[in-house]
Amino acid sequence: MQDTAYNYNMVDIKQEVWLPEDLIPAANKEIKKLNYRVGKLGCRGITLEITDVYRDEAYDESSKEYRRSYLCILIGEAPKLNDWSLVAVIQHEQAGNIIRRLPPFNQGEDARIAPYLTGSQKCEHCGQTRLRKDTYLVAHPTEGLKEVGSSCLQEFTGYDKTDKVLSYLISLESFLEILEGDGMDDDEGIIASWLGGGIGTNRYINTLDYLIQVALVIRLYGWVSKAQTMEGNRATADIALDNLLGALKPKLVETDEDVELAMNALEWARQEIPNRPYNDYEHNLLVALASDNTNVRNTGIVASVINFYQRVLQKELERQQAALESEWVGEVNTRIVIHVKVTSCNVLGNYYGPTYCYHMVDEAGNRFTWFASNPDLEENGSPIWLLGTVKKHDSFNGVKQTVLTRCQELDPAQVIATMAKLQKLAARQPNK
Repeated sequence: MQDTAYNYNMVDIKQEVWLPEDLIPAANKEIKKLNYRVGKLGCRGITLEITDVYRDEAYDESSKEYRRSYLCILIGEAPKLNDWSLVAVIQHEQAGNIIRRLPPFNQGEDARIAPYLTGSQKCEHCGQTRLRKDTYLVAHPTEGLKEVGSSCLQEFTGYDKTDKVLSYLISLESFLEILEGDGMDDDEGIIASWLGGGIGTNRYINTLDYLIQVALVIRLYGWVSKAQTMEGNRATADIALDNLLGALKPKLVETDEDVELAMNALEWARQEIPNRPYNDYEHNLLVALASDNTNVRNTGIVASVINFYQRVLQKELERQQAALESEWVGEVNTRIVIHVKVTSCNVLGNYYGPTYCYHMVDEAGNRFTWFASNPDLEENGSPIWLLGTVKKHDSFNGVKQTVLTRCQELDPAQVIATMAKLQKLAARQPNK
């Protein structure tokens, strides 16, 4: 398969991650272990550069304590197999292929990998098609992408340490996933497609039985991702597997509600996700959930469907509530003063530079949108007073939204005077 559009000579790793301040020492400790291994492969090690950019986030909705996270940059080099680069491990399942992309090719979406999402287990070196658990996607600056079997990898690339390179890249990708967290939100970066651990196991478990245990563990302890395991917590996926296999003492007992949640989540994923555009994470999730029984190496990504489904339900409830509460405010082309909280901000890129789309809500539940040229407002902060012009009355997903323009934040001391001024201007206007 020929593809020279991608610069496969670029094997430098440069990745941005948000890292809680208290976890930076643990991250550096893991980096030291990785660097010891990569040093034997003739590559420079990974370094963690900590910038002065930070953000503060509450531990939970009721907490008054905040955790400070710093924007960090991981810089390093991925080892090459002579002129070839390891791009991904292709895990062959009955319903399709799970693609586990390796650094530095794990950033963003890559349409070039799409033909390998399904297909045979054919090695493009020896030409043989046979039963394989894994094949490997390698790339060359001029020859493009090739799918190669494990036994042919060393001969095909002419590199005698392919097993060590593969082991290192797998460990590095797992480390990056821990730093990035679950990655199920589109704005979070890396897709959490490899939460399941190591390779090479032939153990299978019933998919629904396992998801019932996941629902049970989430009900008792909440969802714990791989990112939180760095804090000494056990991942939900691991506890659920132990309980299913009888390794947890005393055994946790599921309820009818746990069974119902697991069945609904599994049915939703299998029926709803294929009917809309989906990303790498969702593709891998569909493959892992397609069979009645799943390989234990997939337990991490399988477990994530319960948390994913609950978040989808929560967003839908919020949308329905917003549709009931939100009304249009003001008249088009008039200035209004509102007391709102900024709920989110999306950065939209265009030829002229970034545009900041602010979403806001007032105490009555009315929704507002403002497209700004500068990042002027604080997201999820305290309510603010805002002066703006009503551009239009719009709706999105059935929720009424008042679109504003020419906005400026008011000091509380300015509010009364500004509202009085607007009332005087309105009184001068002829009755419509």
